[in-house]
Amino acid sequence: MAIASSLCAVASVACSIGQTSPNVLLIVWDDLGVDQAAAFGWTHAESQMPVFEAICDQSVRFTDTWAMPECTPTRVCLMTGRYPMRTRTIAPCVSGMVAGVQLNPVETTLPGLLRGAGYDTAMIGKYHLGENGPTGPAAPASDCRLDWFTGSLNLPPSIDDTVGGQAVDAQGNGLLSCGAPTMGTGACCFGDGDCATGWEAFDCMSVGGMPLLHELDGGQWIIAPTCAAGCDGIDFDLNNAYYHWTETATQYGQDTATQTFTRGYQTTQIADDSANWITSRQEDTPWFCAMTFTASHTPLQPAPSTLPYTDEAIPGCTLPDDAIGARLAFVEMNEAMDRETGRMLAKAGLGSYDGNGTFSLADPADTNTWIIVLGDNGSLGYTVMPPFNPAQAKATPYQTGVWVPMTIAGPDVSEAGRDSGALVNVVDLFVLIAELAGVDLDTEIDWSTRPLDGRSIMPLLVDPTVSEVRDLNHADNGVGNYPIGYGGVCIIGSQCQDYLLATESACSDNGGIWYTYNQYEDCCAYWEANGEPDGFTPQSTHSWAIRSQHHKLIYRLGASCPRENACVLEFYHLPEPSPPNVTGIESSATMIEIPPTNPMDLAAFTSLQTALATLIESEPYCLGDGNRDRAVDTNDLLGALGDWGNVQIVPGENPAEGQGSFYDITQDGLVDVNDLLAIITNWTDSCNGTTPWPPTRSQQASMGPGWNIPFYNEAPMDCLMDGN
Repeated sequence: MAIASSLCAVASVACSIGQTSPNVLLIVWDDLGVDQAAAFGWTHAESQMPVFEAICDQSVRFTDTWAMPECTPTRVCLMTGRYPMRTRTIAPCVSGMVAGVQLNPVETTLPGLLRGAGYDTAMIGKYHLGENGPTGPAAPASDCRLDWFTGSLNLPPSIDDTVGGQAVDAQGNGLLSCGAPTMGTGACCFGDGDCATGWEAFDCMSVGGMPLLHELDGGQWIIAPTCAAGCDGIDFDLNNAYYHWTETATQYGQDTATQTFTRGYQTTQIADDSANWITSRQEDTPWFCAMTFTASHTPLQPAPSTLPYTDEAIPGCTLPDDAIGARLAFVEMNEAMDRETGRMLAKAGLGSYDGNGTFSLADPADTNTWIIVLGDNGSLGYTVMPPFNPAQAKATPYQTGVWVPMTIAGPDVSEAGRDSGALVNVVDLFVLIAELAGVDLDTEIDWSTRPLDGRSIMPLLVDPTVSEVRDLNHADNGVGNYPIGYGGVCIIGSQCQDYLLATESACSDNGGIWYTYNQYEDCCAYWEANGEPDGFTPQSTHSWAIRSQHHKLIYRLGASCPRENACVLEFYHLPEPSPPNVTGIESSATMIEIPPTNPMDLAAFTSLQTALATLIESEPYCLGDGNRDRAVDTNDLLGALGDWGNVQIVPGENPAEGQGSFYDITQDGLVDVNDLLAIITNWTDSCNGTTPWPPTRSQQASMGPGWNIPFYNEAPMDCLMDGN
């Protein structure tokens, strides 16, 4: 599979520049689907993003790009070039999840390859490839192999609706859902005891302060007009989403990390840290920087007043009660992210502003820098813009959940400012960046044990006449997992999450009602206990989507109760999109009954059905294979013995906060004799050709104690191939 060797044939960037390889800046915007991108023609978008539009004017806009449906799966795709079904990072990492659903250190990562090619590498912002602390399994430096990481290991913390303990009712409940008053100016307190007036609340917090509050008659809280009440009663140590959070810093080759409680607007901090890292590089050393914003992920919270381009009053931020206010906050967050992207680029010498405040991207040939901007998945349902479908948004394999804006500028881009309608996948960026660095992927990766899914998209960048580099596009996602007895159930309307939003804060941040594991073990236990209501929808345990240019097949397991036989197969003919009003997404009008009666549709269905089955069967589950080399052998035995006694379960804590292990084969949160037995029982020189499915829940029940893998379906391939 000659991928890297094709570079010089189609582009001169790595061949004509001489000894100096190009720099690469990867900018990832969180939860921003294509519906938010006016620069792509979807002008119903409410967010103004002039910096993004200016970058697009000097780029190739890829108008048919797929990410994965959720955060972690996309980010691991970017770092490995492999689909989630291969790396098993099929769900967003949430605190307490077992290590087996996080970035496995045996994966060949992009930062590791680039270091070998002489690059300095950094990720600045949101990591979210693992959830075991800064130095545990899936850590940024040791396992992703980044030279430098600084930012948030995962999601922003929840909003402090008490505003430092000030705005509480008689029961101690917080009263300000956005984390501060959204209107007015007044007193701003600082940690050293100083106080100043004339501040808007979020501007105050953006510079490290806390608004001093005053309660009016009737229980309304405002920012105090003066400092007279003093600042002594404010708790400065409470997290508050994007304004008070923990920053982690770690670097390759060190076993330690620093974690600092940080006060200031996180989007601004990410931009500043990125510019500072870039400008501190040596001139003769190429660099790769992933600037990965946490915005605009939940919790949705207003930005400082100086950053958005629009000014709308925000009544509240609680989902779903204040959905309109939360959506306005989302717009502010997007616009702040756009403005801070421009400021970072200007500070790093990669762009500039004229006297009128209009941003222009520097000529990539002059800076020798490639710039890639994309969203990490579709928009959250509450924020989806028409005519897209909020019921098919983030976390689903439908178009609104996986279709993201992506634009690429670089020294060798031909005819900048054009669109490419080619099918492109986020795994393709792994290949592109490796090619730019001169990495020979044919020799760097063991194709037999770790197949690469990415394709070279360089031809699309340098030759406007090239229309496609892949025949099919793919996305998949599924559920994470927690040790036995941990997690819980989150009810959002008629929908249920039991392997994702499985902490009270995460559930609340997304507008849900939380139940502990002891109340309901999973969504179907809730369904049974509450009269088996019609229309109840548990999250799919596994979802796949595959499409050609005009047809799409969606395959979901476990999306109804009981899950043992729950399977959904959907087939669509997707018309050509025509912004701003014709999306060409899934609907009753584009759905085709299975089996199709039209010969052309039937041929397309059969082709996609076979292609998806072949793809799924190409990745054996290989029970007992902790190091993911498609064998269960001495290496796995030694790995389990090396992690023997590793305990992720911490009594009394939910989620479990101990260190996980990739040799926790049973996924119960403990490496013990059950895992050794699993390895010995499944001992094999090669798993190639074996089942792609883990044992079902009913099968696990007969396999002994400790088994906790969330797989239910008794005959999954029958559903896909029989079409029902």
